[in-house]
Amino acid sequence: MTMNCPTTNSINVLVSAVHKKNTPPDLHFFNNCFGDQFSTQKVWKVARYTTAAPMFFKECDDYVDGGVLANNPSETGLTAVQEHFHSRGLPLTIAIVVRFEIQVIFA
Repeated sequence: MTMNCPTTNSINVLVSAVHKKNTPPDLHFFNNCFGDQFSTQKVWKVARYTTAAPMFFKECDDYVDGGVLANNPSETGLTAVQEHFHSRGLPLTIAIVVRFEIQVIFA
């Protein structure tokens, strides 16, 4: 299954990841709506890229979690969508954020 599955009334999906080998690092949006080079990746690969938080998981194909470059990349994603669809407005945006809290206990 790939990300590339748009239809007229489909739900559009953007998933952020950072390509860390570029200088400066690039924030990419893997998607099913732009028809670009980031629209054809396999879903499992994109999931692996976006969950590669360096403190917890190893990078994959030089991609790491989008939060490395943009703590909450929603605004950047919204801008990309508005530019692509010529400011057509969005009915709903959902940002899924995972947060870890680490407690240090001294004995």
